Amino acid sequence: MSDRVPKILEDERTIDQIHFYDSEESSFTVGAMGVTRIVAYPETAEYALVPWIAVYKGDYLFYRVAASRVEMSYDDQKEMDL
Repeated sequence: MSDRVPKILEDERTIDQIHFYDSEESSFTVGAMGVTRIVAYPETAEYALVPWIAVYKGDYLFYRVAASRVEMSYDDQKEMDL
């Protein structure tokens, strides 16, 4: 096992939940309230790609948020080779 921590956009694990830093009660969890998947994706910013998070309900893109505003939990059933 390596000490290298993968960047958000390189991490292949499945995101199970996001929790907003500015709220103790606000979160999205796969399998709750119709949420079917949560994925990280790049948005173009000035001079860089910035990680954002997309929350889906089925095929419908329900919510987007900058990754810097949330903490993420991963589905620990998927193995990852760091």
